[in-house]
Amino acid sequence: MACHHGVYATGGREAAHLVAGWQRGAKEPWAVLGDEPTCPETLHAYGLRFHIEEGFLDQKSNGFQRASSKLRDRRALQRLCFAMAAATLARVCQGTAVAAEGRRRAVDPHGFRGAQLCPHRLGLDTPQS
Repeated sequence: MACHHGVYATGGREAAHLVAGWQRGAKEPWAVLGDEPTCPETLHAYGLRFHIEEGFLDQKSNGFQRASSKLRDRRALQRLCFAMAAATLARVCQGTAVAAEGRRRAVDPHGFRGAQLCPHRLGLDTPQS
C-alpha cells in the first residue's frame, strides 16, 4: 500500500492525494485519487462505500425505481420504504441461499470473470418457481 500526496493527475493544475494497493479480497489493485489526504484506511472506506452505493442503485434503478413513484405524502412514502425494506431482505436471503447452494453460476453466468452480483441482485435475478 502506498500513499502519495501532492501528485498531479494528467493535465491537473491542483495537487491531489493518491493511495494505491490491494484491498483484501479484491482481484485487482485499487487506486483512489482525491482532493483530501489519503491514508491506508482510505481503501477500506471506499470498499464500504461501494457496497452502500450498490444498495442505492438497487433502490433507484436496478429494481424498485422509488423515485418514479412520485409519492409526496410522508405516510405513503413510509409504507413504500417499509415494503422496499421487506422485499430487499427477502431478495438478499434468496441471493445468499443461491450462492450457498452453489447455484450462483446459473443466475450470474458472468460472475466467474470477477465482478459478481451482490446478494440482492442475485436474489432479484433468480427465476421464481
